[in-house]
This record gives sequence, structure tokens and C-alpha cells, in this order.
Amino acid sequence: MIMKDNAHFLVKSLPALESLRKNVPSELIIVDTGSTDASKDVALKYTEKVVDFAWTGDFAAARNFGIAKCRGDWVLILDTDEVFADTTELEEFFNDKNKNGGYNSATYMFHNHFNATIETKEEDLEKETYTTIAIPRCFRRIQDGRPVMYAGSIHEYIPAENLYPLYEAKTYVNHFGYAYLTEDQKKLKNARNAAGLIAEEKKYPDDLRIAQLLINEDFDCKYEKSRVMLGRLCGIGKPYEESVCKQPLFHAIIKYYHDSSIHKEAVAASFKYFENFGKNNSVALNILYLCASSRFALGDFVGAYEDLQDTYRLYEDKKAGWLDESLSMHTQNNIYTLPAFETYLQALTLKIMYNTGMFDEAWGFYKKHLAQSDANQFIVKRIQELEESVQPLCKRYFLEELTLPYNGVQKNKILFPPLTEEETELAKSYVLTPAETPAAPAGIEDTQ
Repeated sequence: MIMKDNAHFLVKSLPALESLRKNVPSELIIVDTGSTDASKDVALKYTEKVVDFAWTGDFAAARNFGIAKCRGDWVLILDTDEVFADTTELEEFFNDKNKNGGYNSATYMFHNHFNATIETKEEDLEKETYTTIAIPRCFRRIQDGRPVMYAGSIHEYIPAENLYPLYEAKTYVNHFGYAYLTEDQKKLKNARNAAGLIAEEKKYPDDLRIAQLLINEDFDCKYEKSRVMLGRLCGIGKPYEESVCKQPLFHAIIKYYHDSSIHKEAVAASFKYFENFGKNNSVALNILYLCASSRFALGDFVGAYEDLQDTYRLYEDKKAGWLDESLSMHTQNNIYTLPAFETYLQALTLKIMYNTGMFDEAWGFYKKHLAQSDANQFIVKRIQELEESVQPLCKRYFLEELTLPYNGVQKNKILFPPLTEEETELAKSYVLTPAETPAAPAGIEDTQ
């Protein structure tokens, strides 16, 4: 573990290691890179092996300094802002040579939280928004007679030749490094990461891993950089060589375009991905969802609906265990692993159905999948009890409140226009009565 001024994280992350340390013969080594808060005092309560390292701006160098102090057969890496939920599986793995004997490394899962903080109660963490990714963080210390060391000055990594065979643990940590308390914190971290990655890219311009990490950061000229990267992915200019990061880089660029409302380019890049890599892997599942959302934003409801069919097909394959997820470990910000992905997908489906004119289908879909809250169930029940002459009007009012109908330039004709102010007021008078009705529903967002 490396640290600097992380006392507020250590009081949670170190106690979470106690079961592992009790049940597996081990040592805890913490590398301090210049703390001025109470970090050392907290760390020394859990281990005597707190060592100083003069910070050089190179994360791999700090990691390797700590690894050089290790004596065990296996090394487990943890950061101060990562808290294990449970370590039982890893304890069994390390203690059983029949289980770990055939492996050189192991991953554990990361729940990357964006809203929760280190103070959030454990029972509330699963309700928060987070993405999930598997990262190799455990490895045999000596392989082929040499100690295994990290490479890369930022977003450091274990070289691929030291990873396989690789054990994939279901154990996870709650990671709070992206749950910023202030916007200034976020900007400072982005600036630090972007500067380091830009420097790395200058040294290694063909490294797809660096390109993928760079496009996930916020920095000046990101749009221009994404265009160059996309051109190289498509063979324009000097193309990138094949690697496991090629498809994840496509995803990172498409997600950037989608999230920045550059929807035409998001769709065009999606089509290029499908042309090159098809629609039957975990990266395609992410991209299909983004493509459907961007096509909706462009008014292409028919195309968006077609993409949704493939999205649902792949998502069902994922739930059945049939989806090729071999690239998920290399893909940042996997959308389909979000706890609320199904809700996002259903919300987007409702929008597209309604705006394509599938009125009855949209109403039935909403009742089946999205009418979960007491307030919405109350209103649905009230509408169903109304006389047939006003039911369609009230259903349309309710769906419009939920789906925030498309109001841009139409590519596919909408079969009915949004309600007029008079129609809206009439519908509200039937659906809502101030004395007994909860607040009117808020619009559903389909992006995370």
C-alpha cells in the first residue's frame, strides 16, 4: 500500500484487512510518500512496516519500492481509498495450494463509487451508483526466478507476461477515489492524471493502454485527441497495433462523444466498431446502449429501437453467462455493470417506444418494469380507474412527464405531437388531486 495524507481512508481500509491478516500468514507494508496528516499514526497501529519514499511522480517506482521489502510468495496490492467488503474468498485462495498453485496472478473486483463516500454506511453502499471492473492486484512475487515489478508511471500495471494463468475472484473492494467532495478535488486529480498520461504518451505513442486511459481523463484538446485516436483505430494515418485495449479504446471514445452530446460522431464511431468487431461481446453491449441513446438524441427512433433489440439480446446472454466478457477487465467505465443499468435501459426503451408512436406498448412497458414507487403506482391505479373517454389523454400526460419527449429535429416522424397546455391542464385535473396525490413524477433519465 502506498499513501500520502490519507488518514480519513485508512481508518476504514486497514480494519477491513484484519480478517485476511489473521487467517493468512502475511505482512503489511505501507509506503508513505510524504504525509503531513495523521496517516503514519494510523498506519503504525496496524503495522510496524511503514517506510518512507521520496515522491518522484512515478507510481510504479513507489509500488516497486514497497514490493522490494516483501518476503512472501504472493503480493496483494491495495490503495488507501479501497475497502474490502469481505476477504473470505481470498483467504481460501492463498491458504490452499491446490487452489492457487496453477495461477500466476489474481484479480479482485472494484466497485468504483461516484456518490458514496468513505463515511457512507455499508448497508447503503449497494444503493449508490458505481461501476465494476476487475483488476489484477495479486501476483506471485517471484516468477521465472525474477521479482515481478510494476510498469508505467501513472495507472501502473503488472506486465502481461506475469499475469497468466489468472484467477478471477468475486471478492470486491469499495473504491472511493472517484467520489470527490468538491469540484476542485476532481479538477486537481484530473489535471495530475492527464499531465502524467500525456507525458507517457509522448514516450510511447503507440501504446493503446495509455491512449485508453488518456481519453478517460478531462484535459484540453480532448476532442481533437479523440479524433486522432479514432482515425488510428480505423486505419487512418498510422494505425494502432492489435491489443486487448483496441476495443476498449473504441468504447472510451464513443462514451466521450455520447456524454458530451456529440451524437453524430458517437453513432458513426459505433458503426465503425460494429463493422470491425461485431455485436457479440461485452464492449459491444456498452456501445449498443450508447448508440441507441445517441440515435434517439438525433431523432432516429427507428434506428435506436433496432439497437435496443441487440442490447437486450446481449444483456440476456450476459445474465445467462453466455456473453464473451474477456475484454471487461480492460474496459474503463463499463455501463452494463452499473447496478442501475437495467433501469437505465428500461427508461431509454420507454422513451423510444413513446416517441416512435408505440403508445399502448409504452404504457404496458412502464406498468410492468418502471412503476415501482408508491407515488407512481398510485397514479397508474387512478388513471386505470378513469372513464375510457379521458384515459388516453391522462396516460399520454403521465408518459410525457416521465419520458420528456424528444423536441429536436425529427428524422423519424412522431405519430402524435406533445400535449398542448390545455390538454395537459385537463389531464392533470383528472390525475392529480392536491389533497391525496403524491408529487407529479419526475422525468426519467436514461444516462448514468
